[in-house]
Amino acid sequence: MKLAYSLEDIERWREKTYRRAPKFQIINQRQALAFINRVGFCLAAKTEGLDLPNLWDAVTDTPEPRHNGTNGHLKRSYYLSYAWEIQSIIPNHNSIYYGKIFKRRPSIVSRQYFPYFYVLSERSGEPDEYETEYASGNISILAKRIMDALMNKSPQTSKELRVVLTGKRGTSAQGLDRALDELQRKMYISRVVGNGSQFGAEWAPVVKSFRTEVRKARKISAEEARAVLVEKYFQNQLISSVEAIHAVFGWSRQLIYHTIGQLVNKGVITPVHSYDGKKGQFYCFVP
Repeated sequence: MKLAYSLEDIERWREKTYRRAPKFQIINQRQALAFINRVGFCLAAKTEGLDLPNLWDAVTDTPEPRHNGTNGHLKRSYYLSYAWEIQSIIPNHNSIYYGKIFKRRPSIVSRQYFPYFYVLSERSGEPDEYETEYASGNISILAKRIMDALMNKSPQTSKELRVVLTGKRGTSAQGLDRALDELQRKMYISRVVGNGSQFGAEWAPVVKSFRTEVRKARKISAEEARAVLVEKYFQNQLISSVEAIHAVFGWSRQLIYHTIGQLVNKGVITPVHSYDGKKGQFYCFVP
């Protein structure tokens, strides 16, 4: 078995997985959904320091900024405009979860992998859980009021929520955004995409949009969830380290080492001695 990998080896693997070459470029919602289902989870756009597939590269096939003359600049500008309206290519909200999982960045998860993230969010899936959490001081008053509104009627746009919460006076966009961000990070709500609204996000409670997945999550242990997610992560990345996994998922290193040990014992991944000539402790997916 190969125990040393070059950057070229890894880039060839990820070029195909990330679909970031012209021959793999995504051009419609059907292809976008197939991509999301295959990688399991990804970012909506590239984020420095996070080793994950992202829809941006898959749609634009330009993983690095172009500076090679006028044509490259114009092409990049076109794709910037296209990515600004990226919801036009994101599959319908009934097919995916769209929230903020990785470092508060817009993240996309397939329905297959959603239950594993939900387990680790420590949500119970009970419709009134947010009320208990508010009473315990674990979510803000504005977040609680947003949940009240969405449990009564969903989906709703950010504009509609602002009117419902404060009537004609409105509420600050910054305050509303903070509360929506809080609810996304804690997996109470999902952003609704693919509803034909070009601008302005719509929101729905997870317990309404993902009923089947929430029920499935109740039968999954946290240990199993971490193992499933790390295995998929290695399938996408080919090679990685404890530090990179920590940066992506935010788990303690102790939990990561435990999960890696499980996957090594199962033969899913194996330790490697070097990565592009660098010595250190790396692990590689076993194809």
